[in-house]
Amino acid sequence: MQNISVKRVIAGALIVLLAMIIVLGSMGVMEEREAAQLLSEINEISAQQASAANRAETNLMEVRVRLERMSQHYRSGNENNAERALGEALQSLERSDRRIAELSGLELPIDSERRPLIADIVDNYNLIVTDALRSDLANDRYEALDAYRDPINHKFSSFSTAISNFNNYALSRGSQVHSEAQRDSVILALPWALLS
Repeated sequence: MQNISVKRVIAGALIVLLAMIIVLGSMGVMEEREAAQLLSEINEISAQQASAANRAETNLMEVRVRLERMSQHYRSGNENNAERALGEALQSLERSDRRIAELSGLELPIDSERRPLIADIVDNYNLIVTDALRSDLANDRYEALDAYRDPINHKFSSFSTAISNFNNYALSRGSQVHSEAQRDSVILALPWALLS
């Protein structure tokens, strides 16, 4: 082996170091993109979908309470209060419908774990909020609406369970993403520490 000059050794070492920096920088950029995608997913799950589901549950609970009040007022002959309670029930239902539309409006991949959870919420919602209920609400059919109280109360627990299942998934997925982000930050920090 011939004598290698000090300049060539230093130049070779610098080239290797530069290549390592480029590789590590590229890995950092890829990790940053992945982290941005995961943050976007968590935002969709927690800030948008879980929030919409929980608000829909609250709004539908308001419908139940207002229908109960409507029935009480109607049975006691107080039609003005019954009419007001019915109007409030309709407003709560409109808000609930918007929340369900928000929940199910995001495009998800076919294999998304969220798809069946959201479908379960929507299916249970539609078991409660039927076309017949909507028609009776829109046409002020007090006696017919009085008959919905028990079926709505009975079906509401399945709707709440579906929302609870989605919320549990949201918490679990958030914890998983957090753990992965911590693990990845340690893995990425190690080579930089070795270069220092």
